[in-house]
Amino acid sequence: MFLETPPYFFPIHAEAAVEAGCHVYMAKPVAVDVPGCLRILEAGRAATRKNQVFQVDFQTRADPWHIEGLKKVHDGMLGKLGLIQSFYHDDGFPDPAQEKTIEPLLHGLTWCNDNALGGAYVVNCDIHAIDVGLWIANELPECAVGYSLRNRLNPVHDSHDTYAITFHFKSGAVWSHYGEHVRNNKSDIGCIAYGKRPLSNATTRARCSSAGSRTSGKAARAPHSTRRHAAQCADLPPQHHRRHPYQSDARAVRQLHFGLPARARSRPAPEQITWVAFLQDKARLEPDLTGLKV
Repeated sequence: MFLETPPYFFPIHAEAAVEAGCHVYMAKPVAVDVPGCLRILEAGRAATRKNQVFQVDFQTRADPWHIEGLKKVHDGMLGKLGLIQSFYHDDGFPDPAQEKTIEPLLHGLTWCNDNALGGAYVVNCDIHAIDVGLWIANELPECAVGYSLRNRLNPVHDSHDTYAITFHFKSGAVWSHYGEHVRNNKSDIGCIAYGKRPLSNATTRARCSSAGSRTSGKAARAPHSTRRHAAQCADLPPQHHRRHPYQSDARAVRQLHFGLPARARSRPAPEQITWVAFLQDKARLEPDLTGLKV
């Protein structure tokens, strides 16, 4: 079962697919809120128990250059990690007109403009860079604080499109993530890690390099679209599909919501929130499905 629908529906569709005995390959993000992420984790575990494939589309997680580069980082190439810097810039999507139903938001990824339906840009898009940063850190943050706003032309729906989030880790490392999705011809995605020795630079243009040491290299271009990545993964052995990549995605999505909780989005001075407190948030984001036809 190939899932590429508004992320709000992913937990429902994934659970049904696993129960029906299907293998699951789904786009990111896996959900739009913490309860949805937890449902995906349970669906993935159920698939594992039934010996079914359950995988989420992350190009970097299956890219051999990123795998090799991140292994060197975790083996101590950088020394003590001090700073992670991740970023995501693109043009975003124009807001469709407000109509009697949300049907205009169901086409062409315009659901990114809606918090409940698409998880907003920070969850739907920035998750690529955030996941690499989480992979580099190899630990979950203790606390976070974030700011955001709507800066695109003629915004109609509630999603913010410009973000700055800071995460802090028990190890002492600091992570700064920023992103903007405004039509200003800026397009760039990446993650840079700074340690005591060299730095590591990873981007979703399939480049992974280190600087400041004798071990340095750049990767060739790799498949980037969801469907090409699906074809790439189809050539991998079955055990590769069962390494629980859905767990990394669910953690990454939870971390994004963690950095920008709903109450922080609406306040001029958002409060710091801890990871432990955030995981206790049971609030569901519910889009208005009134008037939609089956």
